[in-house]
Parts: sequence; structure tokens; C-alpha cells
Amino acid sequence: MSMLLTFLLLSACSTPQPQDWWACEDDACRSQELEQAWGADSTRLLSGIGELPSLEQEILVRVLVQTHARDVAAICGGLVAGTPGSERCRRMHLRPHLVMGQHREPPEPPPRPGGGPPTTGLPVPAPSLQGWPNAPDLQELDKLVSSCQDDSQCIGTAVHQAASSGRAQLAAGLCEARYATQPEFEWECNFDAAELLLQHHGAPRAADALRLCAVSGSFAKGCTHHVVGASVPLAEASDVPTTAGIAVATDALGHIQQAVGERDSATWTDAYWSVWTYRSFMSAHSVTGSLSDMLPSEAMPHVRVAAAYRLLRTHPEAWSQDLEDLRDLLQQRLARREAPTSPDSADLPQHGRLKSFWMHDFPGEEFIPAASCLDSSRRPISEDPALDSALALLEAAGRVEPPPPAPWLKDIVLSERDPLLRWTAARVLQKLHADQAPSISLEGLPRLVAGRLQARHLFPGGPDPDSFSLPEGGGSVGPRKPPL
Repeated sequence: MSMLLTFLLLSACSTPQPQDWWACEDDACRSQELEQAWGADSTRLLSGIGELPSLEQEILVRVLVQTHARDVAAICGGLVAGTPGSERCRRMHLRPHLVMGQHREPPEPPPRPGGGPPTTGLPVPAPSLQGWPNAPDLQELDKLVSSCQDDSQCIGTAVHQAASSGRAQLAAGLCEARYATQPEFEWECNFDAAELLLQHHGAPRAADALRLCAVSGSFAKGCTHHVVGASVPLAEASDVPTTAGIAVATDALGHIQQAVGERDSATWTDAYWSVWTYRSFMSAHSVTGSLSDMLPSEAMPHVRVAAAYRLLRTHPEAWSQDLEDLRDLLQQRLARREAPTSPDSADLPQHGRLKSFWMHDFPGEEFIPAASCLDSSRRPISEDPALDSALALLEAAGRVEPPPPAPWLKDIVLSERDPLLRWTAARVLQKLHADQAPSISLEGLPRLVAGRLQARHLFPGGPDPDSFSLPEGGGSVGPRKPPL
């Protein structure tokens, strides 16, 4: 640490003495000395930081922001504008998730007996964790790092150029060199590089994008979600699909399947069709079932829920009808193979990230078959097309504006309908109308329904083991009757 820093610390207060600072052998000790200077005269300390070399500015700003997260605006405002420390502070202020200790990756959930994704996120596939197939070009990497020295903007530009030109491994090396002592920023740098790589090169580079996700730390699952979205080619409108358009979509999926390996192929395929069908129906003028004859069977749950979402967004009188009437209307629309001469509506803008009503399993829910839902969440599914259509409508209902009123959902929860429908309605009700859920008596309700109404599981014993069986010939576990 420079003598100028020692001077700053001395001028801010009577302690620490120079020997105190130089006697420190670890970061904790130096942080304590810096904290004393901050407490004595923070304004003078901040103004003096701008006179330090850029690397020391960034180190000190990082320590201060981590220690005084609530004062980050004041810290940034007190620094000399345009200095490296000021820029570092600004970036950390705009990204509070990088300084609030939220960098722990949750443990991977076990496989679900009911099949389908165990959570709303996609894990980094095993092949991507094995790293790069070839050794990096260290000579070029060292040359770029040396030419930039400690200029963060220079290395940021180099990362952008490397990722955009398809040199993913070089981009990762630059991220590591730039943020060697700042892992959270290195993770975000790799995340950004993965996005740039796919924006310029598409699904054929999915494997390299996932290798970047593998070194994105706690951003990994956000990174993998973006990989799916960025790998999906421009989806044709669902009411006028073409064989050529479906071939392009299938080819892109093949690149993803090859990148993730056999173990994770089904989960990633499920997520891919969830994104593709959602975009396809959102581009359509009418709801038809044209895609049903052109996509593989594993895409059908996604066709139904995307069609349900598209239908409800253009059906303002939906909540004056009961669920069965809406189900019949959806099935009628999906039975059409040609778009009507009068479109249902013009193009609809895609929403941002849609609500998720089933991020994690409560005990017992792991036996319910699941699939990805509308790009960024998941839903229960059924092999019965009529029941699956009704489930799709309930999931879509919670994501449209205006949402279904509480009485409409409560009627389903308290009805004698299929338990999966009641459970789904309970989840949506608890999320959209949490103040109404406690008014429902739990007496006589199926146990998973009651658990969702209270946003916790009341019956830790889970479902009866006799309620479930493996289908003949293997495959995923499915309920013989709903675990409710």
C-alpha cells in the first residue's frame, strides 16, 4: 500500500499510526484501520482516495462499500467524479446484489420422482463443468492484459471484442485476469460474455456459452436461463408455421442437446420448447393448433399453456365463464388448423419475466409431474389432454392482466374438481390474493391444497406411497392418482 494512503489515514485521525498499518498481515486488520479513518473524518478520507493510484482506489472503495452498504450513495457521491474509484463505486451501487453477500449457490435438489424440472432454474450441465477442451493462448492473454494495465475500460472492451468474435475462452481468461481478487465481478463478466457470444453466434456456440456459465458463480442459473433464450432462433407465428421454420428450431435444439449431454438433455429440451412456443404464440394473430402436427410430443404441454396465455390475453370476459367453458374454448381453438380470416387480435408485446407460482416443491409435491412453463417457470402436467388444458389455463390465468378475481379461484379450490386443479388454483390464489387465502376453511381440503393456502406444508408425512407407481417399461414416475 502506498505512502499516500498512510498519509490519508494519519490525516484523518490520530490513529492508526504508520506502524499499525504496515504491521497488518491480513485484510481484516487493514479493514479495521480503514474503518477508524472513516469514523474520524469520512469526507476527508473520500476526497483523498481520488488521489491514489487506480488499483488502490478500487480496493478501498470495495472495502468501504462492503462495510457501509447502506451508505453507498454517500460514498459514491463523495468520491472525485471520473476516477477509477468513482467508477467502481458507481458500478457497485447499480449492482447491489454484488455487495450484499448474496453469492451463495443453493444446493442442487434431488431428481423428482414425478419427473420434470425440480425448480425453476437450470443447473449447469456436467460437460460444461469439465472446462475448456484446449489450453488457452497464454501469450495473447498476457499481451492484452499488459497492454491494458489496470484500465478496467480497456479490458472490458477486450472482453466484448473476444466474446463477439467467438473467442469465448479468451474472454473468460480476460475476466479472470481483470477480477482476480473480485470473484463476484468475474462471475458477472463471464455471464456477460456468454450473452454476447450467443447474440453474435447463436445456438452452435451453446457449449462454449455454457462453459462461461460454469465459471459464473452464483450467476450460473441466471446464465443458463439466458443461454436457452438466446439460443432460440426467431420463432415463427404459431398460426402460420412452416416446415423450414420448424427445421431451424429443431436444429438449434440439437446444438443445445449436444452441449448439455445425455443426462440433462430432457430438462433442457423441456425448457427450450417452453421458450420457443411462448414466443411463437405471442407472435400469432390467432390461436390455432397448427403446431400440434409439427412439433414432437414433448412440446405439447408447452403448446397448450402458450395457447392458453395467448387466448386469455385477448379474452376480456374470461372471468365471467367457468373453467370448463374456458377449457372447451381453448380446445376448440387448438382444433383449428388454419387461421381465421378475421384475426383474434394484432401482435401482442411480450411481457418481461412472467410470474412463477411453483418455484420449489413442498413435501409431497415432488410426485406431481412437472414441465417448464411460459419461459421462466414450471407447472403441473397431465397425460389427459382435457385436464392438461385446464391446468394450462389456470397457470396462464395468474399471469394475465387483469388476473382472475379471488372468488373465481376460491370456487375452484372448494369444488369437487380434480385435486390437481384445486391445488393449482390454491397456488395462484395464495400468490395473487394472499389476504383471501386465510378466509378458506382448511377442514376437508386435500392436504397439499391446504398446505399451499398457508404457503407452507401442514402434513410433513407426504403422500401415501401406495398412491404412486412406476409405469411399465420404465420412464418417469407418474401418479396413479393425484398426491393430494
